[in-house]
Amino acid sequence: VVEEAAEPHAKMLDLPVTVGTDWRCVDMPLTVTADYAAGAWQLSIRLGYMPQLVQLAALTVRSYGRTLKPHDLPHWKSSYSGREANAEWRDHAAERIDRLRKGDLQIIVVGNDGQPVNGAKIRAKLIQPAFGFGTCVSLKCLEENENAQCYRQTLLQLFNQAVIENALKWPAIDADGDDNADRLVCWLNKHNMPTRGHCLIWPSEQRMPASVVAMADDPHRFRRTIERHIQRMVERYRGRLIDWDVVNEPYAHHFAMDVLGGNQVMADWFKIAHAADPACKLYINDYEILASGDMLGTPHQEHFYRTTADLLEAGAPLHGVGMQGHFGGNITSPDNLLKILDRFASLGVRIKITELDVQLADESLRADYYRDLLTILFSHPAVDAVMQWGFWEGSHWIPSSAILDRSWKLRPHGEVFTELAHRQWRSDEMAITNQEGCVKVRAFRGHYQVRMLDGDQVVATTEIELTDQANCTLRLA
Repeated sequence: VVEEAAEPHAKMLDLPVTVGTDWRCVDMPLTVTADYAAGAWQLSIRLGYMPQLVQLAALTVRSYGRTLKPHDLPHWKSSYSGREANAEWRDHAAERIDRLRKGDLQIIVVGNDGQPVNGAKIRAKLIQPAFGFGTCVSLKCLEENENAQCYRQTLLQLFNQAVIENALKWPAIDADGDDNADRLVCWLNKHNMPTRGHCLIWPSEQRMPASVVAMADDPHRFRRTIERHIQRMVERYRGRLIDWDVVNEPYAHHFAMDVLGGNQVMADWFKIAHAADPACKLYINDYEILASGDMLGTPHQEHFYRTTADLLEAGAPLHGVGMQGHFGGNITSPDNLLKILDRFASLGVRIKITELDVQLADESLRADYYRDLLTILFSHPAVDAVMQWGFWEGSHWIPSSAILDRSWKLRPHGEVFTELAHRQWRSDEMAITNQEGCVKVRAFRGHYQVRMLDGDQVVATTEIELTDQANCTLRLA
């Protein structure tokens, strides 16, 4: 807490000041694993990445010897505003979900004489949700790992969209050719899983092939090489990918833009990609946009907003923004998540959460936050998909944050995901036709299989796409 005495220092740093004496006691148990000489032991406190002013007082280190274990001691628990069960935002989110994510489905059953059938038993089951619940996919796990069968089955069972984790990145293509990416895209297409391409250019010296970086002394050649790569990749997968991340992380990775005269060159990259596949949706992707720790207007957010607006003004065919969503201790409250989403939606672009994971050691906190984060995202009108950055501990950049552990058991936040995505937000309706042979249901949008049942036997079936509203007829033979 910043007190009045600290206010002049805060003004010098151009920081917001909270005046008061609401001190917080923080208990942090730890185990000392070695002996230290006098004066050799140090305590480090990591304050994060944003400019801030912090005061510490009454710092005390107590030794309990071997009498207690860390979990026996009191410890400070992180939380977030809006976690409480009666938080006001929950009712608003539920209303938006019903209004935005559902449609009205009407089913009419007629006999072979064309007359309506009263009392027919109907089942309407959502088999492909309109909203994307996806994950990144690893070719190694899909094909070569001893867990490949479990990986494939779980992937198809839990998710309805995919994004290529590494195989389409330029260094991977440069090193291994197209075969790995081809096999991965073919498998996903074969299993009717809409797939995102990630990414066409990650514009830094570290994320482009060394041979390309070496061309920077010849900007014309450098530019043409990037343009040819974009055109070739998009043409190769034309009609097989629903999206491309054209530019990845431009806030921290801007070497290519620096060489080529500034951010305006990105608009050309989008135009080249669009010409190569006009049906593919094009995105710009970056991190620490939603995962801002309740801070609004951060330099990273401002850069992403300005870059998006500038690209649109330059006529770039930019269809959406990808917000990665790597959450650690940087928890953003539901109310502030909405503010960030609303701000970017005001630009007229679609939003996808492209690389979600929640890196919190407290399993109860992680499960609660996963629930509330997914609820806010699903309730927002501009959000089309939530893509997790991996799902199994055996193939995850932060293994402890995967929704399934190494033995393929769902962790608590994985149970939250399946409860929401596969039960609460997925319709499977049973109903009986009225005298007009009609059934009306309010159901989640997507692709439906509609069946008429006689006991357990299917006597008629059809499929239909439900958007705002849909009508279908089942005709008995």
